[in-house]
Amino acid sequence: MTKGSGPQHGLAKWQGFGGPSAQHGEVERRRRQVSSLFAEHGQRLTVKGDRVVPLNEGSDDSVILVVSGLLLAAIELPSDRRQVLGLHGPGSVVFCRTATLRSGIRYRAIRDGEIIVLNTPSLTQAQWTSQENLAALFAEATQQLQRVMLRTAAIGQCRSDEKLATFFLELALSIGQSSGESVAFDMPLRRDDIADYLGINRDTLSRTMSSFRQRGVIRNIRPGFVLARWDDLTNLTPLSALMLGSEVGGPSRRNVGDV
Repeated sequence: MTKGSGPQHGLAKWQGFGGPSAQHGEVERRRRQVSSLFAEHGQRLTVKGDRVVPLNEGSDDSVILVVSGLLLAAIELPSDRRQVLGLHGPGSVVFCRTATLRSGIRYRAIRDGEIIVLNTPSLTQAQWTSQENLAALFAEATQQLQRVMLRTAAIGQCRSDEKLATFFLELALSIGQSSGESVAFDMPLRRDDIADYLGINRDTLSRTMSSFRQRGVIRNIRPGFVLARWDDLTNLTPLSALMLGSEVGGPSRRNVGDV
């Protein structure tokens, strides 16, 4: 990791396919609160794509805010097995006490990006115990826990096509850009990463991807960039109502041609 010297980055806006405006405003306010706390008191660092992010370099009491890019959390298992535990995009908060290498979890940057490391002991007691700061941090952490619980349900109970639709919907909600009745997003993960994330083998993933393309659920509009039909995604995963309920916001209303 290297110290960032680029311009200040705000948290990505999540403008939904119809989330309640009052709730959306509260999410935006909360994220601005978290962003302000980190920007004022944290250390801004750049991370390089496809490299391990050494979170254990900081204090166990450090907290990481992902400003840009994407981090992948995975745990290595015996016999060359691996389980991808989660994806952390802009706005995600990572508590180092539960994410250090000593726990066996490794974080890898999927793409170049920027993080802010906040060493909580460096904050004054007034800053750290501020009701607004604590509420904003723990609300972000709670929402991430909800995502983990939903993905656990997908891995444990869903068919391969439902798992893949759940994964695409997760990407659409976090990094998607709407285009009419569809949503576009880049594909940040390699096939091996997606298979390990969903708990399916590579052959099953390839067959399911091919089926989605043949049915018109997804199509590649340029290398590494996918256009998916929104209604198909929400209809294919039994978790869509829960996912949309836990994520106030969704694909940005940018034009795909501007991407």
